[in-house]
Amino acid sequence: MNKLKKINQYLLENYPITWHSKILQLLVAGIFSWIVSFISGYLLFGLNELKYDEVGDFYSDSNFVSFHVIYCLIIICIWAIFYYKNNAIKSFYPLSKLYFVKLFSQLFIAFSFLVSAYYPFTYGTISRVRNELKINDTEAKIAKLNLGAAFVLNDKTIYKIDNNKEIVNQKLSSIYYNDISNVWEGENNYMYYPQKRKDTYSGLNLFLGDFGDLHDSLSTQIDNYKYLFFKTVDKYETADSCESNLFVTDFVQLPNSNNLHVYDFQNLNPWGLEYGTIYTQKSNNKAITDQILRWSKNREFDSIEMAINDFIDVCREYKIDLRLDPQVILKYLKIKDFHHIESITRQYENNYNNRIDVSDFTYPEDYDVIMKYANNDLAVSSKDNIAFCTALERQEIYFFEKEAIRKLLENYEMSHTNRFDNGFMGMFFLGFFLAFLFVLFEFANIVSILIAIPIGGALMILVALGLIFINLSGSFNYDNYDNHSREKNSMIFVFCIVLAIVGTTIYGIFSKTFNKKVLNVLVSMTYVISPFFVNLIFGVYFVLSGHSVNTKCNSEYVYGYAFFANPLWILLFSIIGLFAFFSLIKKYKALED
Repeated sequence: MNKLKKINQYLLENYPITWHSKILQLLVAGIFSWIVSFISGYLLFGLNELKYDEVGDFYSDSNFVSFHVIYCLIIICIWAIFYYKNNAIKSFYPLSKLYFVKLFSQLFIAFSFLVSAYYPFTYGTISRVRNELKINDTEAKIAKLNLGAAFVLNDKTIYKIDNNKEIVNQKLSSIYYNDISNVWEGENNYMYYPQKRKDTYSGLNLFLGDFGDLHDSLSTQIDNYKYLFFKTVDKYETADSCESNLFVTDFVQLPNSNNLHVYDFQNLNPWGLEYGTIYTQKSNNKAITDQILRWSKNREFDSIEMAINDFIDVCREYKIDLRLDPQVILKYLKIKDFHHIESITRQYENNYNNRIDVSDFTYPEDYDVIMKYANNDLAVSSKDNIAFCTALERQEIYFFEKEAIRKLLENYEMSHTNRFDNGFMGMFFLGFFLAFLFVLFEFANIVSILIAIPIGGALMILVALGLIFINLSGSFNYDNYDNHSREKNSMIFVFCIVLAIVGTTIYGIFSKTFNKKVLNVLVSMTYVISPFFVNLIFGVYFVLSGHSVNTKCNSEYVYGYAFFANPLWILLFSIIGLFAFFSLIKKYKALED
């Protein structure tokens, strides 16, 4: 205790601003909160959170954030009691040079440190994930997940004809004819010319891709679908337009279409693999894909069953709920011969239980045929083939938590790449605000602050009405900069209002006849404005020097608001504006009687 008194006395005599700001006490409280935060983040982020929460957002989703807020409020309240016991400026003590700059800087550092528990907490969760999911071990499990997921038939689109190597290599687009609605369907809208034209593409005299008039000789029959394959080019409607359309340039008929299927394992490509991270090389994906294609082509059912079992084992290791029967899946693949497949496993729907009950079936008549061949080596009889496949395709019996796997791997990747800077600038802005607030009460008159609040509110309403008037008046055209009058006029209007308040305040401080009560209110308003003043100057500069370039879709317009996209510059210029105001405080306080 005596040592603490000696330290306190030493700071008072040699570093009075540090003694007054109590920065050392705040830093000790901050260090304690960091230690507790790291430990809490490590312990709270368990296996269950790994599957359902995100590392970067877990701080705000957990109960720890409430503890941190309460802790900060208690520390700040206790600190404020001692802070306001000693006020050099209101006690008319002589102020050292740059008193407010030093005081604000110390408070800014201390408060930023105190409120930044997000970082040690999140790093604690990251350390936990790194211990649970080590790179080499996890990458091996990802390979098992990819290999097994290809055979659990959860998403048939990865086996779609568009993924076929022949089509991908030729960069072909496709549409197919829907016999029920009698229209051509596809993922995009396409345009084409009935006759070839050599002139520049234009948005005029075109009709949307009604391909119904095309001769059947241009189409390719695959299974029960009629397909059109073609090459496309993306063209802008006019020389200066950002609107574009996909135009068909050439129709292509695929040879040997009898060997193709709309949904076939041979259509799988490396991009069809569900689970990948920055550590998973494309060559590895390619090797896994080649293995999948080889096993399906050679009908290596023993290897496929082992891959599905490995997939199940990895899921169970991380307690991911699932209900899969490798033998049922293999029987389905045998009947389908690895093509004409459908999705027979579903997303997890919180209805998990270990045994299948007839109540799980939408069509109860399917229960007997599935249970007859589930969890046994009995081959599906030819008379049950259709009923067995129909039952699997229309029921929701087999499933696994696909999103839980995805979330687990997202956390794995984020933890090993440290991509968690969500609140980095937010920490500094909060620290800036707290330091800004406590320095205000260091010198300002409370009554003047209370009067300034409604006056400032009324002024903001008038400014808002002025901005509405500016934005509703006049024409606006994006073709050139001169017509960007709304942004320019809005920024200049706000700047003029702010400049009038700041200029009047400065005049009042240096004037001997200015009303002191009015000046007190103006000083409080100018203090609040000061962090924005330098930002506003640069904003006006960028507005007035802005320009527009519009050539096709390379449109660029440099304007004032773009400057505010970088929070680091906003914070830097806010500090400069605030420090500039501090230079006026001594002169202002010298006017008081």
